Amino acid sequence: MKVTTDWLAHPTTIGGIDHLGTQAPCQLIYSQLVPGITNVTDRARYYALYPWLVCSFDRRFPEADAAEFVRLFRRADFLLTLIADHHARLLDEPDGWHGAAMVGRTQMSAAMARLEAAGAIVLEEFTTTEEVPTRYFKNRLGGLGQYYMGVLAELGLLDSSTQHWVKYTQELGEPLADAVGKGVLADRFWSLVESGRVTADDLDALHSFCPCGLQQDSEEHTMLLNLFFAEVEPFAVTGQQRRLSLGMSLYLADALSKASAEFDIAAFRGAIYANSLPNAAPWHLPASLQPTRALWGLYETNDMLSVGFLGLFASALDQLAFRQASGRPRYASIEALATDVSQGELGDALVSAFGVEQFSEVIGRLQASAPAIGDWLNPRHEHELCNQLMSQWRSGASDSDRLITAFEMIALLIARDNTDRPAYGGLAITADELRNYPINLQTLRQRARRWSSCSVRAVLEDAIAWCLSAHLSVALRKLRQTGRSTFRFRPGELGLEITDETPLPTRTTPRFNQTSQILIDLRTLRHRSDTNGNDLDVTALGRQMMASHGQ
Repeated sequence: MKVTTDWLAHPTTIGGIDHLGTQAPCQLIYSQLVPGITNVTDRARYYALYPWLVCSFDRRFPEADAAEFVRLFRRADFLLTLIADHHARLLDEPDGWHGAAMVGRTQMSAAMARLEAAGAIVLEEFTTTEEVPTRYFKNRLGGLGQYYMGVLAELGLLDSSTQHWVKYTQELGEPLADAVGKGVLADRFWSLVESGRVTADDLDALHSFCPCGLQQDSEEHTMLLNLFFAEVEPFAVTGQQRRLSLGMSLYLADALSKASAEFDIAAFRGAIYANSLPNAAPWHLPASLQPTRALWGLYETNDMLSVGFLGLFASALDQLAFRQASGRPRYASIEALATDVSQGELGDALVSAFGVEQFSEVIGRLQASAPAIGDWLNPRHEHELCNQLMSQWRSGASDSDRLITAFEMIALLIARDNTDRPAYGGLAITADELRNYPINLQTLRQRARRWSSCSVRAVLEDAIAWCLSAHLSVALRKLRQTGRSTFRFRPGELGLEITDETPLPTRTTPRFNQTSQILIDLRTLRHRSDTNGNDLDVTALGRQMMASHGQ
């Protein structure tokens, strides 16, 4: 039998994200609640402009090969951003109305400097695929390939399976492309793409391609409104939950405006979790939108769970790093580290902070004395404790303060849990999907039953061990799937050893910014002042969309 031997290289080490797998359920939830909108699809008009680019190219260059498509598409993609950025500068208006979040934004200063100095921009300087400082985007198909292709294919507007490059669909993509074509100067646009040289006059003439050029009541606007709000086919069935989430957002923006509060992500998080406004007043939603609010509440609950356990994980890693740096013998196992945390100074501080020995007493006190769930700006509310915990890790708070905040937040989630309802009730999340993410709302509920008869120290010890074991499981799976190492610690011959810096607790992003920008692009929300701030009002069109959900 022939045996071949070789050296095995160490896997590439990367920082990684979601070190406990606690953020994954959040992502499963919001992907169901706003299908067709992702954390990188910021502008509504790209949903129409990209099908138009593909369709228009196909008609103008029927004999083009894949290389020619990539070359001209990259020029066209960057030209769209140039037009929007120049339009904002020309009108001296907030960038959020024009070029914000468009592809290649990082090169706008350099491009506009070229325009001022030379009177023209040579597109190839920025759209080359060569690795040069001015390259606008690495992905060969720019923002389409990196950000929008998946959702546009999912919505049936584009098809990437028919050629060596992307193709529009005749059923949905082509009619939308034709609607765009009715309102833009297509011939001049493509002549500039072919020539590769653009002047300020050219950019002025093409302002209809700017996101602000999506004119209300135009055929393009109507089709995009139907796409996002999914009131008619072909999007009514698959986009129903997106329609409900957008309607909920409009109702929240309206309620916050009436309360003279800003429509920002902090208000969004508090309102969806507590069903109340920043002043603790009830948030009145139509009955048709209450189930959607409740599902978003599960997202926020899972997100706070994630931050809490990431906080415990970070505390354990700091303890491990301190032990390693001190030169003392390393911890022989996860259990030894967890025991040391619970029986040492951190455990002492935790018991002292709560003033009781049993975990059931902690839960009982919280149920009796915690702020009302609607009072989510109260410093002792889990919403604010979550913010405090992240701030504590970034401001250098004491080890004990950080641990106490994380533990109290998790205990509050347990105290408020309604065990009569399924942990992820109303969501299409299966046990198989959760199996790879050991710390979630369902498993926390199961753990809490066991913890009810334990001491505070025993619960802390078990929670720390749970975090550390979950990290090894998640990191091993990532190593198997990607060949990259995300371990923050690992068992070694001498015991546990730190392999990287302690990751700070972070939140997931619930696509709020993207959804809000799309609602602005669709002219259902508007700024009350000429700023990029969060002072938003619902427009007359937005109120029409709200009315479709009843009162």
